[in-house]
Amino acid sequence: MAGKFFWPAASAAWMYVIFGFSQQGSGQSSGLSMAVSKKIAAILQQSLLYGRGYDTYNLAETIHPYVRKAAHMTEYAILFILLYMAYGAYLGFCRRISASVWTAAVWASLDEFHQTFIPGRHGCFQDVCVDLTGALAVITVLLFVSGRKEKRLREAALSACSKEAVGNMKRSESGTLNG
Repeated sequence: MAGKFFWPAASAAWMYVIFGFSQQGSGQSSGLSMAVSKKIAAILQQSLLYGRGYDTYNLAETIHPYVRKAAHMTEYAILFILLYMAYGAYLGFCRRISASVWTAAVWASLDEFHQTFIPGRHGCFQDVCVDLTGALAVITVLLFVSGRKEKRLREAALSACSKEAVGNMKRSESGTLNG
């Protein structure tokens, strides 16, 4: 019973977090993602790129747009998971996925519309598509995992059926030999 209320509440809370990120002005939003980009660049320079002459700041500038897009995708991947769990009490597998995608798409569109009212920000359809890429990544994993689970169940059922069939054959053979 607790899950019936927990997941919708968690979904709504995460939507509020996304709204809070969108409420930031362009300088604050860019500054936050640039700080993350600098940390990633420093880690890359110390580990993978050590001694190759890359300047940390230039590397951070280069990866900054990708970090921003990855943040969008991650926000909406998390939203999709929360929505998927929230709809779990009411819908089957396929309808859960569909409802979760549509809800995430509507929220992403509203989020971009909201950004048109924030100084220095703008909303664009491309960002809605990037947001939904995060949801699609989760769907891919869900389908892969559910496919593997179904395959294991099918194989287990076939194995049980074949063992039963072999047992029946042995019983019928022994009955034929004895009779």
